[in-house]
Amino acid sequence: MRWTAVPPAPDALSALAALRAALPREPDAGADCCALVLGADADVTVPDRQTAAEWLVFLRALGLARESGGTYARTDAPVERDALGEAFLENVHGAREVVTALDADAPLPAADVASRVPARVREKGSVGRLLDWAVLFGLAAERDGGYVRA
Repeated sequence: MRWTAVPPAPDALSALAALRAALPREPDAGADCCALVLGADADVTVPDRQTAAEWLVFLRALGLARESGGTYARTDAPVERDALGEAFLENVHGAREVVTALDADAPLPAADVASRVPARVREKGSVGRLLDWAVLFGLAAERDGGYVRA
């Protein structure tokens, strides 16, 4: 299953670690996981419950959280660039397509990358965010006003 939630990428992986740390170790039916994410001490803006819910789904896609009975708990998966990049490509809708659309030598602006991916990826409006995550995970790099495959 590939998830479609793609929140804005933070500047560093430490934000993912901080968001994950806000979750309980075990699923707790009484826990308000959205409130926990909203109150997390992370270098990322989570303005509302809907965005917090997107973060929970994204953390799950990356293997940093698990869901049980409608509530979330953190996992012990390492917050490491390579492992997260693999989970990103495997579990996030459009990630593989965006990275595959990149060339290793010729930088492509985000609009050109969007034109190279299937319509179902473009329709989500998340190509720019997917590119930012790909850069954070070392799958892509920004160069000369565009993106290249790393």
